[in-house]
Amino acid sequence: TGTLGTYAQLEVNPLQKLTLLLGGRYDRVNINGLYDLDVESLDNNRQLGVFVPRLSALYKLAPDLKLRAGYARGYRAPQAFDEDLHIETVGGAALFTRLSPDLQTEHSDSYSASLNYSLDRGALQANFVLEGFHTRLHNPFVIADQQELPSGVAVATKRNGEGATVQGLNAEVNLAAGEKWLLQAGFTLQSARFDVEEELWAPENLTEFNADSVVSTRNILRTPNAYGFFSVGYRPNDRFSLDWSGLVTGSMPVAHVVDPETEFTVIKDTPAFFENNLRASYRFLLSEDTRLEISGGVQNLFNSYQTDFDRGADRDAGYIFGPSRPRTLFAGV
Repeated sequence: TGTLGTYAQLEVNPLQKLTLLLGGRYDRVNINGLYDLDVESLDNNRQLGVFVPRLSALYKLAPDLKLRAGYARGYRAPQAFDEDLHIETVGGAALFTRLSPDLQTEHSDSYSASLNYSLDRGALQANFVLEGFHTRLHNPFVIADQQELPSGVAVATKRNGEGATVQGLNAEVNLAAGEKWLLQAGFTLQSARFDVEEELWAPENLTEFNADSVVSTRNILRTPNAYGFFSVGYRPNDRFSLDWSGLVTGSMPVAHVVDPETEFTVIKDTPAFFENNLRASYRFLLSEDTRLEISGGVQNLFNSYQTDFDRGADRDAGYIFGPSRPRTLFAGV
């Protein structure tokens, strides 16, 4: 693919307390896609034009309290690289993801509003943010229709869905107590739903007698309804530091191919994960210009990790979710 873009932005202050930002860009996307699957060969060569506007407003309710509101459009053009050429393995056979010939650009209209409160009291500095967001997805990408071609190559098709909505609340806090303590944390509650049921799998010969075996969902897959992060840093001096951080990932639906012969797919709800990481470091002053730092710690301290990986020749290698590492010790110089 190739992209040619233009961009313009204007910032105005109609009032002393009000700042407006207007912007927009126009992108021209060229797609040159060729799927050479030995026996079958599929082409996807297209040109797409996308206009992306944005608008934001900042109003100072008080010196330490700000109200923000904004609108922005985003998009994802049909891609012929990266995840679209990613090859999974199901039952020992390669599973390719191909673009539908009719695939259109996915774009979103996002609206947000937030309150931002800042506090500066001597050694204590703080910033609090409470935000609400609403995003409409148009022509969202959906990977479905897994099947086996006559050559034996398994493929899934990326096509457009009917539409979806992602909306929720987000809260963040940043605290600094002098130069020794630093705290950052955030948490999001949201819903992510398609407008209509999206079909993930159906029998090759669909009839009224097997219609109840169709697998579909209104939930956007691999998208939790709750997630968050935190980080606590302690630096008693300029040589020693201790950091504790973590990620919270709520339950989410994922697709799981359980029959490699028919590509039969089910939807499973993952458990929630709470990943904790610890890191300590110490710096030695060897000379005026040279410092040596040693560090060590543990990632995923309590081993919050997936426990039901597929095994054997018929495994679904794409059925992976949650933290990327089990409990892991590390050290560095």
